[in-house]
Amino acid sequence: MIKTFTIEISKLVPGLVLAKDLIHDKTGAVLIPAGTQINQQHLKRLHAFAVKGRCVVNDPQYLVLNRDASGGAEAGATIRPLPSTINEQTRKIYIATFETIKKLFRKDQNIDEQGVKEIMEAAVNISEEIIRDPYVFPQIAVLKAIDNYTYSHSVNVAIYAATLAKFLGYKDQALKDICLAGLLHDIGKMDIPREIVDKPGPLTHQEFMTMKKHVYYSYERLKNLKSINNNILAAVSQHHEKINGSGYFQNLAGVQIHDWARILAIADVYDALTTDRVYREGLLPHEGAEVVMGSVLDHLDYEKVKVFIRQMSLYPVGTKVALSTGETGCVVSHHAASPLRPIIQIDGRPDIRLDLSEERTTFITAIVKD
Repeated sequence: MIKTFTIEISKLVPGLVLAKDLIHDKTGAVLIPAGTQINQQHLKRLHAFAVKGRCVVNDPQYLVLNRDASGGAEAGATIRPLPSTINEQTRKIYIATFETIKKLFRKDQNIDEQGVKEIMEAAVNISEEIIRDPYVFPQIAVLKAIDNYTYSHSVNVAIYAATLAKFLGYKDQALKDICLAGLLHDIGKMDIPREIVDKPGPLTHQEFMTMKKHVYYSYERLKNLKSINNNILAAVSQHHEKINGSGYFQNLAGVQIHDWARILAIADVYDALTTDRVYREGLLPHEGAEVVMGSVLDHLDYEKVKVFIRQMSLYPVGTKVALSTGETGCVVSHHAASPLRPIIQIDGRPDIRLDLSEERTTFITAIVKD
């Protein structure tokens, strides 16, 4: 059964899904039916009607918990055109890491020290690039440069986690180990039946109970490897734990959850929310960030989420976007105080730079990937 909770209507954010009809408090009319994923237009309507009170929504991580549903159906892996701000070395590291993960996940055997060595080399390459420049690799992750979720998710989680670790002050070896944990965090899915991993739609309750076991299987696959230290093992085995103790598989809470696992959890949730799936479109970066912020009280580490939102370039410089005005443009800079509302150079109008932190009625409606 999907978990639900009640929140103030004023606290609704894009991406949340209503579990019950949202009723106008004065007329009793259904304003938004159950099952609707809230977007900016819904919020404008609620504001226009001055709707107050409370509503019931699905656990915001339900989108994430059902994210594993297209796996092997994504047979191809096409690299999309990337902005000129991404150098050839970074591009090569990303593609090579993707191929290493794909090779590892396709093995029908236990991961061995040689397999870990190959993944570790990829983690070192990514981490060293992030240490040098923490803004380039996240741009590839934001653009979803490879259209294969099953393997690219692990790469993206490693990138987001290592970048967040960099902003949190982690150095050298610890940062590389966190990146390695991100690459390996879903290795236990090799032990989940393919018909569940590959299912092109949301999982049933029983299927989800089976899917949850991937965390335990990841732990079992890694626990006896000499090259996997206890911090990496804790990060992998605890990345689905929640601050309020409702996560899995150990039902840890609060300070019981390893610091690295808290970093992985944010990266895992954010990438899953912002990635297209067979049965739903991914949220835009600012929408995904808002859902992540809505999860902090019960699920995610509040202080780390603040750093993630403030420091991570969720719309990196060079990203081409479409706007609610019908125009397109390129992100040219950001405001530290308003990281989800960048400054846009409007296409075909070199004299116009639109500052979304000031133009509050204009929104990014899409990332232009090609």
